[in-house]
Amino acid sequence: WQSASNVTIRRVDLCPELQAWLAAALQGSNLRSAIASDSLLSASLDRSSYNTDRVFAVQQRGNQLTMFVY
Repeated sequence: WQSASNVTIRRVDLCPELQAWLAAALQGSNLRSAIASDSLLSASLDRSSYNTDRVFAVQQRGNQLTMFVY
């Protein structure tokens, strides 16, 4: 993620059951701690209505990083 200079947050609509399953599966995950410790990703989330608890995937293409949230 160090080469990323642009961050996009993309919301994915999920049913409540899948949201609960993802929340349990990702609790204490390295993904959330990595996002929280990255200043660019943290700042992007701070400017949105989401937090690390809602991120379930991250994709990088070149310098573009997309965080997928529910």
